[in-house]
Amino acid sequence: MKDSKEVYRSLAMLTQVSLQLLIPILIGVFGGIWLDKILGISPWLTIVGSVVGIAAAFRNLYMWSTREIRRMEKSDRVVQAKRETGLGTPDEEEDQDQI
Repeated sequence: MKDSKEVYRSLAMLTQVSLQLLIPILIGVFGGIWLDKILGISPWLTIVGSVVGIAAAFRNLYMWSTREIRRMEKSDRVVQAKRETGLGTPDEEEDQDQI
């Protein structure tokens, strides 16, 4: 049961990261193409839109990764505190050792 829970968590994280990278890039590219068609200055706004989309995607990735690191550190501190006070269950200790 715990293995399948970890698989689903990993798949959710992979999907989240993929979408956070893909969506801003697509918005930038297609927005640039659309503006190029309207203004008739192809390919400049497509290039600008692509660069802005890539920058936004990597900013999203950075923000997400720092949030995940903080969440994991908090979880580690909670498990460590439970171990020190003797409140942790043996299953939690085994799970943390495997991470």
